[in-house]
Amino acid sequence: AYGYDATSGQLSSVTAPDGSNLVYTYDGFLLTNTTWSGAVTGMVSNSYNDDFQLVGLSVGADNIAYSYDNDGLLTVAGALTLTRDVQNGLLTGTTLGSVTTNTSYNTFGEQATETAAFDSTAQYAASYTRDALGRITTRQETIEDVTVTYGYTYGHGGRLIEVKTDSTLTATFGYDTNGNRTEGTYDAQDRLLTWGTANYHYTANGELESKTDTGLTTDYRYDVLGNLLEVELPGGMVIDYLIDGQDRRIGKRIDGTLVQGFLYRDQLNPIAELDDSGAIITRFVYGSKDNVPDYMLKDSNTYRIISDHLGSPRLIINIADGNIVQRMDYDVWGNVVNDSNPGFQPFGFAGGIYDQHTQLTRFGARDYNAETGRWTSKDPIRFDGGDSNLYGYVLSDPLNWIDPYGLFKRTGGGITPIRPPSIGTPYKIPRRNEYSIADILPHPVNWDDFYSEGLDAGNGCTVVCSGGVGSAADAGNGNGFIQCLASPQPARSPATARSCRIVCGE
Repeated sequence: AYGYDATSGQLSSVTAPDGSNLVYTYDGFLLTNTTWSGAVTGMVSNSYNDDFQLVGLSVGADNIAYSYDNDGLLTVAGALTLTRDVQNGLLTGTTLGSVTTNTSYNTFGEQATETAAFDSTAQYAASYTRDALGRITTRQETIEDVTVTYGYTYGHGGRLIEVKTDSTLTATFGYDTNGNRTEGTYDAQDRLLTWGTANYHYTANGELESKTDTGLTTDYRYDVLGNLLEVELPGGMVIDYLIDGQDRRIGKRIDGTLVQGFLYRDQLNPIAELDDSGAIITRFVYGSKDNVPDYMLKDSNTYRIISDHLGSPRLIINIADGNIVQRMDYDVWGNVVNDSNPGFQPFGFAGGIYDQHTQLTRFGARDYNAETGRWTSKDPIRFDGGDSNLYGYVLSDPLNWIDPYGLFKRTGGGITPIRPPSIGTPYKIPRRNEYSIADILPHPVNWDDFYSEGLDAGNGCTVVCSGGVGSAADAGNGNGFIQCLASPQPARSPATARSCRIVCGE
């Protein structure tokens, strides 16, 4: 049920089928408070500056402050300081207490290296080499003084087909004509029927209904919008999820007892984790990446979350002493192969909400099964998601792409401005706010190649160029370099403009 303000017509409340309620308050068009009631309770408040930038985000009495530079780029998020290249605005490092990170880029603005250290003692390092299409071909990681080098090969359609570990072939992947991995069998709708010794069955809507492996069955149940509501494991454990009026997972119960709750800062990202009594046990602060927090506050301690280029947490570091309280390692599809402290924080592969009991990862509208590299249900926006296979994950390239909305792929490690939160559902395609050209199209050999690609930047998007030279109207501000308002193919104008970025309005 939906309620609206009698004067402004703005959405004022949403009541979910289970009775949980959301209430919204505004200052003009700006959302100032979101209040949850029901099985999960809490309030998140937002404050803004005169430029409508978010400058404060509060959970209860605890506030996180944000600051920006003269270009509107985030420089402070709570206790986290962000450093940027003065020439292009790219993030070059962060500081949180004694934990520092440093990031470098290649000439196309793609991430080349990232390091993390406590008091100058290295704890994490990663470097990437890429092919002419911008895809990662080599990734070298050093964690706790152990270095491992991974090599990757791609096949037709850009799908990942081979992984090497320290020059030894460790995994190969084959695909049918619609991108299904050949380890399984499928029906005409791309629904997985068998995988190894497991058999799968689906609802009439195409949602995974059951999995039976060597006589042990796992059952799944969904609501009418396709949200996963319940999982019954072979041992009899029943896990059910609480979904709020914005289709966000706000709670988890085991055998009928609430064990976990979430409050959100926006449509996708939890800002607080609650315990079984509804008390806040962890607060999350986002800064350098838009799909995973940079740090968390828990048990009177502050922990830096070191994540990889996709946003997968790798190390959780206590900033007081540098101790690593959790380490997580994954295979290329996101299977957790090492977790030194399960459940210490809720994030997993590519920044999704990971459930250690079901081993599924929640991304926005859907749940991802890393074992099979597939979604458990069809894409809610169907073929608008950009894949003819409605169960396929990021066109079978999980090393270079992520899908935080559960709808469509985008490059990993995206850095977006902290902006005013809005009310929406994961079934609406969100507009991009601002990305670098390298984020949208990470592999132009030169600018002419960029135009010949026929890039579709999306409705309402413009490439803004500083220092451009062209028509009189463009000479002053460089705007209007590419217009995407009506045509799916952007037009190049003016021809001699330089130093551009893609900006898309909300």
